[in-house]
Amino acid sequence: MGAAGTGGTATPTTPPGATIVPLYTDPEHSSWAALIAAKKAHPTVGIIAVVNPNSGPDSAVRATYTAGIAKLIAANIRVLGYVGTDYTAKTPATVKADVDRWKKFYPGLNGIFFDEQSNKAEDVAYYKDLSQYAKSQGLAYTVGNPGADTAEAFVGALDMMLIYESDGIPALSRLQGWHTKHAPSNFGIIPYATALDAAFVREARKHVGYIYLQNDDLPNPWDTLPSYFDDLLEALE
Repeated sequence: MGAAGTGGTATPTTPPGATIVPLYTDPEHSSWAALIAAKKAHPTVGIIAVVNPNSGPDSAVRATYTAGIAKLIAANIRVLGYVGTDYTAKTPATVKADVDRWKKFYPGLNGIFFDEQSNKAEDVAYYKDLSQYAKSQGLAYTVGNPGADTAEAFVGALDMMLIYESDGIPALSRLQGWHTKHAPSNFGIIPYATALDAAFVREARKHVGYIYLQNDDLPNPWDTLPSYFDDLLEALE
């Protein structure tokens, strides 16, 4: 039925997209305040921030992180704590100890980011166990980062996986294939060393739920926000 008084048909709208930001900077770095300001300017875009004091939670709580995480959460940004798994080389007990420290040090945290995720089907049980453990501790949202395509069997073991972390934007065909059998919210991408391509972002949103582009490059593309971050959020609106 057309909109009242217009005689036409209402144009369907695309729901806002979301992004995941590897926020590997100190809370006093300008990137934290800039992220909050961008969220306020684009409130409909979902933002996940991954925080990382020292390749994990470190050995003691840091007051700057307590305050910084609280500010992110107050701005309606979902905050995850970084935990490395070394492609299953770390024992589950070691990884769970990191999860425990995150929970103890920063109880307001929203979830855990498992980096260095294996993409082999035989390792699904390892990550499913870690994800379920994090959730049992009240860390309700879990993300894995193989940084590349992964076995389909991982879907459901974690809430979301980053299936691309490399220089330059991926071909759209890499985001399709078997992935189209599952909700886009299962997948995200974090290309670096790339200019903003708003047309790509709008098309990729059909296939992956979380899109982050970064113009910074190796050795550490995650120690800044991209210069075009506001424009990226605008493309995700």
